[in-house]
Amino acid sequence: DHFTPNLLLLSPLFYISESFLWLPCVKILAWALGVLLLTKFSKAVLGENSPYAYLVPGFYLVNRFVSATLLMEFQPSSLAVPFVFLAFFLAYTDRLRALILVLFFTLGFKEHMGVLWISIGMYLAIEKEQILFGAILSLVGCVEGILVYTWFMPIFAHSAVHHDGRIGPLYFIGKKVVLLLQSIASFGLLPLRAPSCLLYSLPGFILILMAKDPSMVALSHHYHDVGFAMLACATVISLKKVTTSTTLTPRLSSRHICALATIVVLAQGIKFPSQSIIKEWPTRETSALHRDLQTIRAFLAEKSPREVWTLDSIGPNLFTTIGLKSLLIASDPPRTKDAISRAIIISDAAPTYPFTEASYQELTRYLERNYREVHPAEQPLESARIFVEP
Repeated sequence: DHFTPNLLLLSPLFYISESFLWLPCVKILAWALGVLLLTKFSKAVLGENSPYAYLVPGFYLVNRFVSATLLMEFQPSSLAVPFVFLAFFLAYTDRLRALILVLFFTLGFKEHMGVLWISIGMYLAIEKEQILFGAILSLVGCVEGILVYTWFMPIFAHSAVHHDGRIGPLYFIGKKVVLLLQSIASFGLLPLRAPSCLLYSLPGFILILMAKDPSMVALSHHYHDVGFAMLACATVISLKKVTTSTTLTPRLSSRHICALATIVVLAQGIKFPSQSIIKEWPTRETSALHRDLQTIRAFLAEKSPREVWTLDSIGPNLFTTIGLKSLLIASDPPRTKDAISRAIIISDAAPTYPFTEASYQELTRYLERNYREVHPAEQPLESARIFVEP
């Protein structure tokens, strides 16, 4: 249901080890590389020795909305973030051939990455006065996104157009406006000093602005990862205009910088992604669960059920299992006499999100009434439970 051919580039890693941990590691690497490229872009725009060159990268580092995208589940678009910064750097330094290569490469991260073409095209048309070239880039980005979504993706999805039920630009208009204002405030309201710069980042918020799904109209998920990268670039450009303008202010003093930092703190509070490490530190319960997973893998290899349903927090540990599915979309399977149609795995030690405590307990009672619990003889389970059809 997504267009992500660039993920094939990660396949050699899974020949080394079939572990889902490659994905968060690559995501963390992309985030760190993105900060370095944002700093490089900021220095190019503001000057190598400018005291303001580290201001926007600093805002980006402690931005809790950016941290939310890093801590959220793996999404291929998060790997595109450093290429957003690289594309703006190449556009600013007029390296157009390299820019075109980067723009084409980013299309493989997700179906909506044509927004980067639109954003860069608007930047070139407005700031560089390359109106024709910028318009062509923006047009290509629009056409690419429409064709991939309505024509190319359905070819591999049995003619189905995914996510069309989540599109509704007229839904939650007030909430969307507040969300955009929160985003701008998280960068010290700097973009408002040069509003034209906001145009470069607006395409990055297209998923949120076009959504009618309330879970997408939020800054606690991953849908704004590309948008915040574009907003950071727009903030750098606006900071350049502020520091060189003789009409707005002749110079941005240290007092102003402190005021901007205060606005950032008051608007959102700072957060490093590493702050969540303490909360997610392994406990005895999670260690027991990982021991259980070794037993579960052996059981699944022996019994070879056609389907394996489990919690989303357990699924990544079993991602090489054939027929793995999420309990969120569970329904009773057809049952056979000669084979296990379905194995269901749960654990009180694993996070049950998005199940509430009540709904998870209801699920547990349903399984106890309608399925048979299995106790592997070779190694008793400590916290996990395996259910199969009776």
